[in-house]
Amino acid sequence: MIDLLKSKKVKVGTHEFILAYSIRATFAHMKRIKDEPENMESLINYYYDLCKAGAKLEDREFNYTFDEFYDAIDNYYDALTKFDKALAKITPDESKKK
Repeated sequence: MIDLLKSKKVKVGTHEFILAYSIRATFAHMKRIKDEPENMESLINYYYDLCKAGAKLEDREFNYTFDEFYDAIDNYYDALTKFDKALAKITPDESKKK
């Protein structure tokens, strides 16, 4: 089961984001993938939504528009990897439970 109260900090350049799992973000991401499966921007939008959820969970402000978020991570080749690793840490590995 996913712990909706877990968050993970992610530092990208000079920006620090808090990522948390969100059902709303996941459903929005699934819809975007269904509508445009080849659109890479949908993954960035997913992480944007998860960072908004993390800020909300930690009762912090998230003052980034999507374009500002995209600009903040744009020059860091490892940004998506950092978000992916953070997400893996807050979601359980179901294969280990068997």
